[in-house]
Amino acid sequence: MRPEKFRQKFIKEAFELCSIFGADDAKLAEFFKVGVRTVQYWKEKYPLFLRSAISGKEVFDNRNVETSLLSRALGCKYEEVTYERVDLGTAGDPTTGEKKGEGQPGEEYGTKIKTVVKWLPPDVTAIIFWLKNRQRGKWQDRPERPLRFKLPKIVSSKDLPKLTSALLKEVGKGQMTPGEASNIASLVSAHGRSIELTEMEARLAALEAGLHRKE
Repeated sequence: MRPEKFRQKFIKEAFELCSIFGADDAKLAEFFKVGVRTVQYWKEKYPLFLRSAISGKEVFDNRNVETSLLSRALGCKYEEVTYERVDLGTAGDPTTGEKKGEGQPGEEYGTKIKTVVKWLPPDVTAIIFWLKNRQRGKWQDRPERPLRFKLPKIVSSKDLPKLTSALLKEVGKGQMTPGEASNIASLVSAHGRSIELTEMEARLAALEAGLHRKE
């Protein structure tokens, strides 16, 4: 199918269709009265058209997701529809209430549709997620902060206890939380293991050299 002539106004129209109605390629093709392949060809040939469609879908998705999330955070009403089987011989028409005669129970049945408005209470998880994203400065978890303290020089495994003492000292002064001290200790612990491995390799090399000399 030969691609139809592209017009610049299609860029704006694609954004509106995608942002308001969440249009996909098939819906865009239907609106522009072309085939789906033509829409795909336009996206490849005209970057602004592609970007417009993508941006529109992002707006549509974000708006609907935010609305749903806010509804769960605040609580919302919803309708619940139930279907109940009734005996028309005794209960009558479920829509008009008219009796269907003096039939025996079980001879004629219908369906009674009942719509009930219910309240969905606020969801704590949705509340937390909403506040952390909309009021980050007030509600987000405590962010990591740079820590400044005198770190002892660590050359060998014998120096590792010095670090532990320095961390305990900072925690005692209130300059560092126990959690922060633990994180630093875990980080340095990996470094300590590499030092110990290096020292062990050096000792083994020295031991092997001594054995060779004796031979």
